[in-house]
Amino acid sequence: MQTALAQNSGVAGTLTDENQSPLPRATVMLINAGDSTMEKFTISDNEGKFTFNKLKAGEFLLQVSYVGYQNISRPISLEAGKILDIGNVSMKQESELLENVTIEADRIPMQIKEDTVEYNAGAFDTRPGATVEDLLKKLPGVEVENDGTIKAQGETINKVLVDGKEFFGNDPQIATKNLPADAMDKVQVFDQLSEMSQFTGVDDGTREKTINLTLKEDKKNGLFGNAEGGYGENDRYNAKLNLNQFTKKQQLSVISSANNINQQNFSLDDYINLSGGLSNLISGGGGSISLELDEGLGSALGLTNGGIRNNWTVGANFNKDISDKTELSFNYFFNDLQNVLNKSTERQNYNGDNVFLSNIL
Repeated sequence: MQTALAQNSGVAGTLTDENQSPLPRATVMLINAGDSTMEKFTISDNEGKFTFNKLKAGEFLLQVSYVGYQNISRPISLEAGKILDIGNVSMKQESELLENVTIEADRIPMQIKEDTVEYNAGAFDTRPGATVEDLLKKLPGVEVENDGTIKAQGETINKVLVDGKEFFGNDPQIATKNLPADAMDKVQVFDQLSEMSQFTGVDDGTREKTINLTLKEDKKNGLFGNAEGGYGENDRYNAKLNLNQFTKKQQLSVISSANNINQQNFSLDDYINLSGGLSNLISGGGGSISLELDEGLGSALGLTNGGIRNNWTVGANFNKDISDKTELSFNYFFNDLQNVLNKSTERQNYNGDNVFLSNIL
């Protein structure tokens, strides 16, 4: 019974403005005071009320953010088996703040700004060398499946942007599996208008769930990336390179890899996505794929373990703002996969007392 009570601590309250009007859809987060990790988050209801329950007793920071209002950060202490009612929490409008006063919000892990959910990447700890995919797995409301598919608020992410620009076409996994997590400032999730709507300015009602990765300022004026390599017995090798150079008006990224240890760098699905989909691939409108098969389709695509596969991959992505209304975009992806399979067959044929041997290499 004591264990059950220890897990039934909680906190509740109501958010209002200075006129005691409720503030609906404010972002409310509970931060562990010990390690600054987010314990839980919620959104206030239409009456400005919020509740957290099924918590462990301990010390926390209650953080509240609402567009146009000053962020609130309040320490609270939860006792085992008790619900703490903090009553009415009044929020002040930002216009009432002194001009020379800066409100530090670096520890606010998540905010909702109109139709955009924005995560502060620095509020979520990742291991050294982690990728954006590792970061996304820690964000509340975001899921990364075993095959790398990303979902946010239950919808599949079809596009990942970097500072508002496309990164390697329409394959979100190229960005999430290659860009380093420590280069990210914010992760924004929103519904983007279709390309036709953006071009014509006429809303056709079509939306695409999109993630926009914003870079830290020090990553927008330099070169960053990673490289790794290894060499072993029987001339086995594995090497990867990822270089990125970003400025406020230009993006350049190069990814490459090479190995002969049967490690598939990108799947056939990745090639199809980069080519704009299967229909574009078949019609030739979005790119092309050439497959030379020596020992069957399964070996060449990595569906079986027949032979040794030599895999070479290189990709480049370039975006440049030429003017306020003109942008140049280019991406290229090349993969060379060679399957080497050595076979030796020995046969014995009997004809009466005669035996015929044959070897096939």
